[in-house]
Amino acid sequence: MNPVMRTGSLASLFKGFVELLFFLPLVLTAAVYTLSDETVWPWIASVGLCYWAGSAIVTARTIKRRVFRLLLAACIGTLLTMLSLVLFENKLSPLPIVICSFIGTVYAYRGMASIMRGWLISFSNSQLLIAVCVYVAVQPLKLFLLKELSAYNGLLIGCGIVSVILFFFIANERHLGAETADTGRSKTTLAFKRQNRLWIAILLVLIAVLAMFRQIQHAVERFFRQIIDTIMAWMNRPRENEIQTEPTSEAPPPVLPQTESKPPADWVVILEQILKIAATILVIAVVCVLLYFLGKKLFRLVQSFISKIMERSAERQSDDADYTDEVESLMSYTKLKDQLNGSLQRLRPRGKDRELGWNDMLSNAERIRYLYSRLLHGGMRLGYSVVPSLTPRETAADMTKKKQNVIASEQMTSLIEAYEAVRYGDKSPSDDTVADLKRKLDLQ
Repeated sequence: MNPVMRTGSLASLFKGFVELLFFLPLVLTAAVYTLSDETVWPWIASVGLCYWAGSAIVTARTIKRRVFRLLLAACIGTLLTMLSLVLFENKLSPLPIVICSFIGTVYAYRGMASIMRGWLISFSNSQLLIAVCVYVAVQPLKLFLLKELSAYNGLLIGCGIVSVILFFFIANERHLGAETADTGRSKTTLAFKRQNRLWIAILLVLIAVLAMFRQIQHAVERFFRQIIDTIMAWMNRPRENEIQTEPTSEAPPPVLPQTESKPPADWVVILEQILKIAATILVIAVVCVLLYFLGKKLFRLVQSFISKIMERSAERQSDDADYTDEVESLMSYTKLKDQLNGSLQRLRPRGKDRELGWNDMLSNAERIRYLYSRLLHGGMRLGYSVVPSLTPRETAADMTKKKQNVIASEQMTSLIEAYEAVRYGDKSPSDDTVADLKRKLDLQ
């Protein structure tokens, strides 16, 4: 067999039994209520083989039509179910055959879907969560509705804990794979994945310990109680040099009066408590040592990760040190001069009714604005109505069209150009330009 095909077959077999583990409460319920105790586990194993057989057939030859896949899955499920029932079931009946064959068909079809659609889609995270919820729902149901499952209480609890652990691990791996699809092979991403998997493993171990704390405690107590019973049996064994004498008379031995069983001696109880405390301390010490070494390893990984990031940032800073960006000031000299002149002008004392005159203005920009305002006032005296939505150039054209301007259109064009340079370009015209415009407007 091709090594690639062999690896794919093993992977499909593993995936089949993982899905079987997640949906074990449903499969186990069907088996317990329809099959005998000797046939339960052979048939459950055949369900996992149905998944593997369906995936192997689709891998060898692609079957595009869904009807053919359903018929093939039904054949696989029925064949493996009948094989397991014939070998291990004493009495065959139609109902168990139908139910078990249907479950085998479903798993065979799921094995085909895992190859054709991919395991991420055929067994999504939502299905994982539903399977975990099924484990949770079975726990109270087996007390009053599914009482036959009480015999498998320990198995369901253990498999439920394993399914929770696998849910966190599989969902985390899928999320990491989706988030790091573009940089999945970089060193930083691989280090991050290792760190994430280690933290997830520690979290899952703690969850498992907390979930099985009572079982672990009972197991430790049983272990040390067996040790104490063994020691007591060895101390109370019959001695070899003692000679057992048989009664000479044939009379039956006297019947001793029945006495109540006495509680164990105080030293036995004290010894048992000491051993319990010592075992608890030993378990805690072992866990602390393991956490210490894991934390030490994690600290080294985090430290190396941070050092790599700092080295890369230092390299970038060294590369950027040779380049000096030119910073251009957004505050021009003309604008700064006008602002200073305006501030000084506002600080100068003047009367309330005194109008700001030509000599009171300290910048040419203010004088241009003053000339433009006098132009508008002159037009308004001639009957012109200023439209705020028009630009200065459009206003001058409108005044010329309506023949409500106080100066010629050529002189008005020069004033508008100077005003636009001041208003939109933050430029300050020269003294000669201002004087010429003042002269044209005949403002003495």
